[in-house]
Amino acid sequence: MTTTLGQFWFNLILLNACILLSFLHARKEKINKLSWWLMLFFCVFAYWDIDYFGLYGDFLIMNRGGAHRDVIYPWLVKISFGSYTLFRFYIWGIAELLFYKAVKLLGLDRNLTIYVMIMNFMLLFSYARASLGMSFYFYGITCFAMSKSKGKGVLVMLLCFLFSYFSHRSMLILIALTPLFFVKLNTRRLILFGIVFFAALIPLSRYILLSSASGDALVGGDEFSEFNAAAQQYANYDESYLREDNWKFTLIKRLRNLSVIVGVVLSAFIILRKKNKIFVDAYMNRLLMLSIGIVLVAITFLIQTSSYGSEIIGYRILYMAGIPVVLMLSYLYENGLCSWKTLHWAFLPSILFQEGFIIGKIISLGIF
Repeated sequence: MTTTLGQFWFNLILLNACILLSFLHARKEKINKLSWWLMLFFCVFAYWDIDYFGLYGDFLIMNRGGAHRDVIYPWLVKISFGSYTLFRFYIWGIAELLFYKAVKLLGLDRNLTIYVMIMNFMLLFSYARASLGMSFYFYGITCFAMSKSKGKGVLVMLLCFLFSYFSHRSMLILIALTPLFFVKLNTRRLILFGIVFFAALIPLSRYILLSSASGDALVGGDEFSEFNAAAQQYANYDESYLREDNWKFTLIKRLRNLSVIVGVVLSAFIILRKKNKIFVDAYMNRLLMLSIGIVLVAITFLIQTSSYGSEIIGYRILYMAGIPVVLMLSYLYENGLCSWKTLHWAFLPSILFQEGFIIGKIISLGIF
């Protein structure tokens, strides 16, 4: 199964409806929950990516009593009563609720934050069930940081980490990077960290790719085989994903990656400026350090050219920095550290990717 022309048109119209509605309410005081519901509707019916159909195949297997590699989904299938739409509603509904609760805990403007999410990350958030794992993770780490009782905060964080792993095994990578959240970032440490990180990670990532390709289960484990399986899934569902690797397709992929990287770079530039250091919340400084770690890990895989699977691993790890980017950009604008114009410059790669991908597919299928 693959996306039809009508489904691409449906997602394009819905995407722009989300953008328009959230823009109209982004700077208003009264909370507009309709933007949140509309984004959830987009995620439930995210036909634009073949993962929608891949998950449907998994749903059918689980609905017939089959097992699944991630613990949480067979339980969700049992209460979906044979409805794939309801199954997706549970996944993205819980993910969005956790994101909403994290935003509320941080005291961020909910109208502004959903606008930033839609502009900068909604398309990527909508495509894979890993979004549920990421939402559990970042809600957990936010609860820990904002909790007055550290004991309670640690307990909630660990439970969220557990559910994050149950939602998608690749979240083990994100969990492993958690110590970075406790490192206070400054420019000198960032430079040293980058040098050490790359020196260690480039050979390690190459070793993991070679071990995964050779089927060595002792290295990398199931977490990386999940990514390589995804690469094969792309080839099986739609060979055009490999055939269309021309300059236009390459440009869209670069914009997709830049949609996250630009947000992290801009946040780092603003947060690490000397005149801003005393104003930036400690949580955001820690979140930036964690985001930089995610980006560096992702880049070490993205620069590998040994296999198509390395690119899948790279951008799916990079995608884990999407929620922090939304939180940081929202915080920086709300606190006067980033202008409305600068914020929209940060959105440029993302909006070009979101619109460009779907419009490009519509044109390639014949428009009408």
